[in-house]
Amino acid sequence: IRGEYLLRELNQNIILASCQQFVKDYLDTICSFYLDKEVWYRFSELTNTEANCLAGTREFFDEGHPLFGYRGTRRLLACLDEFQAESHVVTEVYQTNPNLSLIFPFVNDADQFKQAIT
Repeated sequence: IRGEYLLRELNQNIILASCQQFVKDYLDTICSFYLDKEVWYRFSELTNTEANCLAGTREFFDEGHPLFGYRGTRRLLACLDEFQAESHVVTEVYQTNPNLSLIFPFVNDADQFKQAIT
């Protein structure tokens, strides 16, 4: 499950409570359908062009080429309030659905991954 698809569906940033509830309900439903299988959720990988137009976005980045800038795990770490909100949602879902597994998008190197998981 690609997190950014859920955010685009609502046209909302994950920091909004309504978006968090939507993602939580969606993940709860999918995980309950597939109790005997792993369900993989990829943290949102939004380019700044995509993120800048979502309702609730607080941090705006203006870049010449969005694919080379803040995207993937780099954006998650740059926008900690969004990353923490999304992490909180998946943690809540995992409490009742241990079949939920996570993917970090576009990790540049081991240090970046270490920073994301600590």
